[in-house]
Amino acid sequence: MAHRIARAAVTLLRAQGGHLPLTPHARVGVITPEASLGTAIAARAPRARVLAVPPWPERAQRARLRQRARQLALGSDVVVVGLINAYQLELVTLAASTGRPVVVVSMGLPYLAEQADEARAVLAVYSYQPSATEAAAAALFGEIGTPGRLPVGLSRLHFGAGLDAPRREQARVRP
Repeated sequence: MAHRIARAAVTLLRAQGGHLPLTPHARVGVITPEASLGTAIAARAPRARVLAVPPWPERAQRARLRQRARQLALGSDVVVVGLINAYQLELVTLAASTGRPVVVVSMGLPYLAEQADEARAVLAVYSYQPSATEAAAAALFGEIGTPGRLPVGLSRLHFGAGLDAPRREQARVRP
């Protein structure tokens, strides 16, 4: 039931530049505080590299994490940044500064997703439970659609907003 609910809730808030769906052959960099998002993406893209970041890194860790995130982005065709709090907005900006397209997966309240201005695509899944991160990965790779709609009004997005993501014809739908 959790998987069915998570798939029905996936909401695409922005899609610019034709970066979705991701392809399994792409070098996908994943920067996320939630390991299950990295696992779900790596299962679909064997060349994916995942950088797990603490949700609230200590000040002493931040410079090293920024350096590792920049290196990951530079070696990627596209960067997926998992967003659960304001700290990850800094990582979105850092990844975008490399010139690589950035896709944000907002895993909680959608209010921060609207602030990820540098992202080419923004997906909201409203939770960081494995069922939600699996649904996010399936949508990113075009295996499922994005039927969800925004359950709140934001300053730049109205209640009920949501886009239909492009799907890959050859994508295999996972249970």
